Amino acid sequence: MLRLLKQLIVVVLFVLFAGCSGGGCSSGCSCGGITPLAEGFKADRRIENAASVRLTDSGIAFLEDNLGGLAGLFLPAENGMGGALTFDIPNSSGDYLIIAYDMCKGGSDPNADPPECIAEIDLANAKMQLDPGDPYNLRVHGKIPLRVQKLPLQVKWFGIFNETVNVAINSGGKCPGKAKPFAQIGVDITIQIQTDEDQMHSRYGYSRIRVGEIKIDEDDVLNSIAYCNGGFSGAVLNAVDGLVIGMLVDGLMGTLDSTLEEALCQAANPDLDPPCPTGTVNVEGICRYGNSKDDECASMILGLDGNIDLGGLLASISPGTKGGFDFLFAVGGHSARDDGSGHHWGDLNPIGGGISLGMYGGSEPTPISGCVTQSA
Repeated sequence: MLRLLKQLIVVVLFVLFAGCSGGGCSSGCSCGGITPLAEGFKADRRIENAASVRLTDSGIAFLEDNLGGLAGLFLPAENGMGGALTFDIPNSSGDYLIIAYDMCKGGSDPNADPPECIAEIDLANAKMQLDPGDPYNLRVHGKIPLRVQKLPLQVKWFGIFNETVNVAINSGGKCPGKAKPFAQIGVDITIQIQTDEDQMHSRYGYSRIRVGEIKIDEDDVLNSIAYCNGGFSGAVLNAVDGLVIGMLVDGLMGTLDSTLEEALCQAANPDLDPPCPTGTVNVEGICRYGNSKDDECASMILGLDGNIDLGGLLASISPGTKGGFDFLFAVGGHSARDDGSGHHWGDLNPIGGGISLGMYGGSEPTPISGCVTQSA
């Protein structure tokens, strides 16, 4: 009977999690009687190796083959396209021999026609490969459809002659840049999934995702650049693309890197008190281990934690019932694995052509029932 009850609880939890629209209760959703835990699940009550998650080589192949459909399902439609991502290209400036430049001086403007200083990625049509590798890396590489419709570039020659060139990136490098097909740009990104080993962190022991090296194929960018005005400057830059490539690639890489890093951080939840996990501070909407936006952020949990109100859940069939519990089901594990590698259960384990990760689990009654004799 006890075993059957445990299985029933697991089934109920998974059904409820699925109803959270993919947000995850630790991200702040409240659904089906589940609310997020402001300070997280108690560290001393976690159960290590409560479960493990395994993605086989055929599972990785499935993700590669169906990335477009999954992106369209989980990413909201932008500009009429499902599975699209947009990134602001930040302002940058510098000089090179006889030329000084100022790119995106006025900042990005997504509402302009066409959008200015906005990189668009059609992730639904990306062709990517996933390759796990030592020690805890996942390499994501292939071609992504990318487009920049208008990127103002102010150019000053010899310190006296100023001109503005509108740069575009699209298939074939054609002008005008508006509404042209996406260019196919090669990218190579290394993602690290590793246990947080800092015992001072509230996310100690959980698996965290970090973006390692990002490479963009400069030849692909070079073949996709167009200078859509600018007279003298446009003609000169078209002849010496190498002067511009470094600026554009650095801008794109910086934008992609910072966007990915921020997406992997725990967002502050203003509906909770406190809005960030214990030991972290809300800095411009991101939970960080310090008061500066340059301080390390708390990694988002790969899984769920929250409080489930069983009384509310069963109200329709058992009015007046009260009770609930905090729960945890998330990727992590602070102890060393038993394979002699020296890595932790929460480190990504690239084995057998797939990947494996350990998981924490836990359940604590909250509030504790007063009508049942407590037992350790």
